[in-house]
Amino acid sequence: MRGAKELTALRVEGLKPDWLRVFVGEGDYMSGEWYKWRETIKDPCVDIEDDDDIGLIDFRFVVGLEVILTGSNPDRLLAVYEKMTKYNPRRLILFHSNEDQSVEILDNRGILSGILE
Repeated sequence: MRGAKELTALRVEGLKPDWLRVFVGEGDYMSGEWYKWRETIKDPCVDIEDDDDIGLIDFRFVVGLEVILTGSNPDRLLAVYEKMTKYNPRRLILFHSNEDQSVEILDNRGILSGILE
């Protein structure tokens, strides 16, 4: 997983981003190295890589945050969503684009949940 350690360190310092983007299995190009530039705290990203064991991930860094979760593997994405909800993010929105170009959305607050075609 990339970016979580750095985000956790910023949270310990008392910094809280407006949003957090989490990419599940989308490759190295998604989050980059945002954490090297402190002014980008407003737009941090975390990459959960294909070989990361979701059951072992500590998602405490999402407590109280608004999180956008996206990825290409629906089963893995749903597993991350379900585990993250246990850490009480302020809001957790999952976006998944299907092969038929529809978009599935889950929102822990129930505002955006459904399928867009």
